[in-house]
Amino acid sequence: MIVTHQSPTKTFVIIVPLISLLEDWEYHLKNTGIPYSVFRNGIFDFYSSLLILTTVDLAVRREFSKAIGRSYALDGFEGIFIDKVHNVFVSRDFHTYMQLL
Repeated sequence: MIVTHQSPTKTFVIIVPLISLLEDWEYHLKNTGIPYSVFRNGIFDFYSSLLILTTVDLAVRREFSKAIGRSYALDGFEGIFIDKVHNVFVSRDFHTYMQLL
C-alpha cells in the first residue's frame, strides 16, 4: 500500500513592515518557484492561495481581517508570521498597529 501525503491547503500569511522587504520576499519566492500571492489594497479574499505576502499598513485594514475570517471559517487558515518584527516595535505607531492587527 502506498501512503501519500497531501500538500497543505491552508493559507499562511507573511506580514512585512516595509515595501522593500515585500519585494525581497517576492524576489526569493520567484527564484525558488514557490507560489504566492500579494495582498494589496482593494483585495477582499485570499482566493485559496497557500502563501500570502502583505505589509503592516494593509494587514491592519478591515479587508484583511475579513479575508482572514473567511479563510478561517472555511478551515483554510494556518497562521501569520511577522517578518522583521523589530522594525514594528520601534515604530511610533507600534501599539496602534498591533492592537488593530
